[in-house]
Amino acid sequence: MYAHFVPFISEEAAIEQNRKLVPECFALDEKTERRIRLDEKWNFRWHKNLSSCNDEFLKPDYSFGSWEKIDVPGSWELQGFDAPRLYRCTLSFSGKSALRSRRL
Repeated sequence: MYAHFVPFISEEAAIEQNRKLVPECFALDEKTERRIRLDEKWNFRWHKNLSSCNDEFLKPDYSFGSWEKIDVPGSWELQGFDAPRLYRCTLSFSGKSALRSRRL
């Protein structure tokens, strides 16, 4: 997974990064970019709803030993927690004339 927008320390650094080819352009350069690497194993505990969750994990001495590990970036559903949700819904839009004239 990649960020859509990456802040740089200067305009020159952004232009230089833009000249690179894929996949080199996606490599993290901590000297010129204002982003950090988050991809690793993270502690994770899935709760079905908010009422089944408590705020004990906010305490400084909380132990995450009983929590599972997931890969970040990644989808917890695809790593065995819960299941992917697909929703089918209908949206109504009354601006048909605006669509025809390409003015929204």
